[in-house]
Amino acid sequence: MSKYILEIKKFKIQIKGQKSSIVKNLSLNVGHGEIVGLVGESGAGKSISVLSVLNLLNKSNKFIKEGEINFYKNSNYINLIHAEKQILQKIRSENIGMIFQEPMTALNPIVTCGEQVLESIINQKINSQAKTNSFLLVSVVNQLIRTIKIISFSLFKIPYIKTSLYKDAKKETIFWFDKLKIKNSKKIFKSYPHEISGGQKQRVLIAMALSKNPDLLLADEPTTALDSFTQNAIIQDLKFLQKEQNLSILFVSHDLELMAKFTDRIYVMQNGSIVEKGDTNLVFKNPNHPYTRELIASKPPINYKLKELPTRKHFMGFDEEGFLGDINLSIDELNKKLIYPADESIKKANDLGNKKPVLKVQNVSKEYKLKGTKKNFKALNNVSFNLFLNETLGIIGESGCGKTTIGKLILKLIPISSGSIIYNGNDIFKLKRKALNSIRKDIQIVFQDPYSSLNPKQKIFAALMEPLKVHGKLSRWEQREKILTLIDEVGLRPNVLEKFPHELSGGQRQRICIARALVVNPKIIVFDESVSALDVSIQADVLNLLNKIKKQKKLTYIFISHDLSVIRFMCDRIMIMKSGEIIEIGPSEEIFNRPKSTYTNELFSLVLDS
Repeated sequence: MSKYILEIKKFKIQIKGQKSSIVKNLSLNVGHGEIVGLVGESGAGKSISVLSVLNLLNKSNKFIKEGEINFYKNSNYINLIHAEKQILQKIRSENIGMIFQEPMTALNPIVTCGEQVLESIINQKINSQAKTNSFLLVSVVNQLIRTIKIISFSLFKIPYIKTSLYKDAKKETIFWFDKLKIKNSKKIFKSYPHEISGGQKQRVLIAMALSKNPDLLLADEPTTALDSFTQNAIIQDLKFLQKEQNLSILFVSHDLELMAKFTDRIYVMQNGSIVEKGDTNLVFKNPNHPYTRELIASKPPINYKLKELPTRKHFMGFDEEGFLGDINLSIDELNKKLIYPADESIKKANDLGNKKPVLKVQNVSKEYKLKGTKKNFKALNNVSFNLFLNETLGIIGESGCGKTTIGKLILKLIPISSGSIIYNGNDIFKLKRKALNSIRKDIQIVFQDPYSSLNPKQKIFAALMEPLKVHGKLSRWEQREKILTLIDEVGLRPNVLEKFPHELSGGQRQRICIARALVVNPKIIVFDESVSALDVSIQADVLNLLNKIKKQKKLTYIFISHDLSVIRFMCDRIMIMKSGEIIEIGPSEEIFNRPKSTYTNELFSLVLDS
């Protein structure tokens, strides 16, 4: 048996007509029963490399590929780049499973979750069984029924021909749902993707990939945007199944904590090239390449608070001759210089708490009607807290705990069920339109996804002018000067004003969204998962920028996140939520060092254990 199940050698991908390659001389290998991580930021070439393993780029002729991607099967290596279509299909259906990045787009929205996994199992069995005429006829008829359902958006309730193959595949689907701890597996089988949570959708995708009992699993960002509890549960399930089946996994992520917790070896990718590789523990303890050190240091530490997050400037500097070079400083040495003493942080939080509240949330509840039933879902249950001048209050909890609902209620984006939200002595839900417009100027929000927050047909200058037209009383010249000043403050150049959102990077778009929130001189800004979609180094730059702006403009922040390390770095006080209720609230350093509730302890242990 060969040492490696997957061996990639000097692999290149180039787009026709372009001189530079997207992926440059990529060489990596995955051993039998080994978990190998491929880490890097957006645009590094991770996903396109993984898609190339299954030759999923072949539909487009614009890619030029060189090198080898060798998969070990039946005592021989098969180069997947040049494999015949029939061989490739057999490998896809039997030997290599894939978990895609975004479950909502990876799953068919008009086919039930169970049918999608069942289809995968049936296709694999069809490929491996002898095909009698009756067997083929039933398969063709069922495929025709499936096509009619998809075209008609499932309006026609045509039953499948339920042969023993169908019945066995259904049992196997339920078996995998149960094995992956999907609650109410029979109900989920009949549910459509939009009817289940993000974590459940991700488990359905994993069930689809593992149901064929593959030798190799490709996992492309399988836990992105999931909360700590759900992420940890999915990773534990994957690790258990990997050991049970002696499964090999190539795990792609930009989440360094996850890599440290899950992988045996790691490859660090930057601009299409591998810049560092090795045993995961060794790479994290003693990173050699400046880019690796920057990536690791950019993630806020969970065990203590820093005054500023290390960024590229801390690891790259100019030598005596003016050339950019490596600064030989370890992450631990750097963090010691930047550490924020816990007693100072607690004192600051307590001092802020002695000020007059700028916002009061009093006995707030929010209920939603459940479709198809007479029951209500309680998103918030009798929530009360104060927001103090110049503080950053963090709100944290797993998905569905009510974090985002609080943010929407504070901006009166949704109606309240009961309770009151007091700003400047007024209940915002009792104000008339004119008075409410003034409050909306004072309280701004920055959403999670900067791309969908901006009008794709509107240039950046127009996007920043819009709130000034609604709330401002400045002349055209004063408006332009204000926008130019803000663009400089958020670290961008004036030329971005003439660009469209798609022409900017994710980090640049989020800076534009921050500038748009600042343009009307707000007093409070709500950040709803505003940095969760950003790469760690860009995230570090944005978080440092937010702290700088807050200090300069004496702002008050509400910071909503499921990322504990980001919350610890940013917040003076934190509020822990579960199932629409406040579990614990207090100075962030006090809660991180001495959590009172069992739930908070469990939440912290998921990250601290890594």
